[in-house]
Amino acid sequence: MTAEQYLGQLRNLDECINQDLRRLETLRGSARQDSAITYDSVKVQSSPQDRMADVCAAIVDLDRKINQEIDALYDAKEKIILQIRQLHDVYCNVVLYSIYVEYKSMAQTSRDAGMSYDTVKKYHRIGLQKFYDAYKDDMDFLVI
Repeated sequence: MTAEQYLGQLRNLDECINQDLRRLETLRGSARQDSAITYDSVKVQSSPQDRMADVCAAIVDLDRKINQEIDALYDAKEKIILQIRQLHDVYCNVVLYSIYVEYKSMAQTSRDAGMSYDTVKKYHRIGLQKFYDAYKDDMDFLVI
């Protein structure tokens, strides 16, 4: 695994959490719609109560999963922040933190850090190499 892939896991996990939050909102909307069912129509095989119980169970399970993912993201961020700081290079730290922890583009990092775009690219490249050299034996998937 490259340093860039390893560090990029934070953004991937964050996006997974956001997708699951959207799914949760859809399930909650489904539960609200199901609660407004009229009972004077012809019944089919499952009752509205059964459907509502299934939706509620799915909501609880997904909510639990999201909380676990949030905990994993927090732990992964803390680990990566510590690893970046242990590089002991302020410019590389600023660039890697901005790009991989705050999810900023190189252009935004350049503006925020008051560095030229080319300087940010240089420290990004140097930082990734330093990160890889320091942690190549400890870079694995951060979450399951």
